[in-house]
Amino acid sequence: MSNFDSHPSRAGGLPFVNLIELSVQGGRDVLDGINFIDNNTEGHIIHRNKINGALWEVVDIFPKEMIQKHHSTLLKNNVNIFIGLLLFSIFMLYIVFQEEKKRKTAEYNVLDTNKNLEKLIAVKTIDLQKFHSAIEQAKDATIITNNKGVIEYVNDAFTQVTGFARKELIGRTSNHLKSGKHDEEFYKNMWRTLLAGNPFHSVFINRRKNGDLYHEDKTITPIKDNDGHIIYFIGTVKMFLNA
Repeated sequence: MSNFDSHPSRAGGLPFVNLIELSVQGGRDVLDGINFIDNNTEGHIIHRNKINGALWEVVDIFPKEMIQKHHSTLLKNNVNIFIGLLLFSIFMLYIVFQEEKKRKTAEYNVLDTNKNLEKLIAVKTIDLQKFHSAIEQAKDATIITNNKGVIEYVNDAFTQVTGFARKELIGRTSNHLKSGKHDEEFYKNMWRTLLAGNPFHSVFINRRKNGDLYHEDKTITPIKDNDGHIIYFIGTVKMFLNA
């Protein structure tokens, strides 16, 4: 604050003006207001307000050193913020790039896997077609059941020998062909051998659709999956003889 005193000054008879500055550090200095607030003032006057009815006025001064320090601090803060944002942006771009790279790699692997599966399926399809054609055209009668003995496939030779159409056999058990000529122990021995994972060979006496009995030299073989579990039985007949 500056005090406008009514006493004459030491030179020129002008009012003597004192400025009392409360510094930022809390100190108190009495300065020559005329000299202090002229163009050589080492600070920046940001506000002046004369108090009504008093010989005092409020003068808010921001010291030059503090202005410089403030500007320097602002500059440093802005630089740090800019560097931080730049590093963060670079980091996010890196993350995005890595994720995009992973996505493209996964997409490529999926496409490559699909191509390999398509090739494998094509090969397996050809193999199955060959297998199906071979069984269909074979002169040996062939029957395939699941692991419960339910018929799932018979070839043409089998239908010709038994007289049953495929639709009359598929979905039924092989008991549909029984003649009643084998005792219970015969079938127990057959199932005991098959369920142990071993082939069973014997001459069966079965019955045709018309009721006639016939002998067949049959071998039944268990078919296993990759885990060793029996999933099918395939029976092939080498010779038929009338009973």
